[in-house]
Amino acid sequence: MRSRPSPELLTLLDLEGSIVTIDAMGRQKEIAKQITTSRADYILAVKGNQPTLQEGIADTVRFKKPSDFDTQTDMGHGRIETRCCAIYNDLARVELPAGWAGIKTIIRIESQRIFKSTGAVTKQVRHYISSASGTAGQFNAWVRAHWAVENYLHWMLDVNFKEDYSTKQKANAAQNFNIITKLALCLLEDKKMGSIKQNRLRAALNIKYREELLNF
Repeated sequence: MRSRPSPELLTLLDLEGSIVTIDAMGRQKEIAKQITTSRADYILAVKGNQPTLQEGIADTVRFKKPSDFDTQTDMGHGRIETRCCAIYNDLARVELPAGWAGIKTIIRIESQRIFKSTGAVTKQVRHYISSASGTAGQFNAWVRAHWAVENYLHWMLDVNFKEDYSTKQKANAAQNFNIITKLALCLLEDKKMGSIKQNRLRAALNIKYREELLNF
């Protein structure tokens, strides 16, 4: 489960000079405005809850030539992944682009994964909008960095807290527990003196270490 960002939360962060990448898209235009107000730039994923924007992006990709293009390939974890990034700076076909604070760039990333063990191939196309200026290579790397953080966090939660095996379904139980495990992971990472699993056990057995983790 992922928590949705909010303009109120962003006001608490020092974002100046940063590039904020967001996959969840609650209250998008307000978020874009707050990020640019904070003198930062955004890269926001475009999904099905923005049909007008999606249509404008589809027309741009269909009828306009990209301003720049980049391809990157990574190998690891038993697969080969190729990401092709095209960027578009002509926003004439995007309806009311001014509604998106500072919007400058449309990004289209087509990724292909080949799994070495089976030869299976998967493909995915994702679209983003951004207030940043940059090359296709830079946008390719920025989006890749976002997913690297997402994947690492998910992997850590699964390995150390068995999150993928959770069967919690009642009301908000799954999301609430996800927040708690993320907080626990941050505390254990901050004062790590071994593996996360070792520190969890140490916290369970040693009240002084547990108090230190919790800043009591």
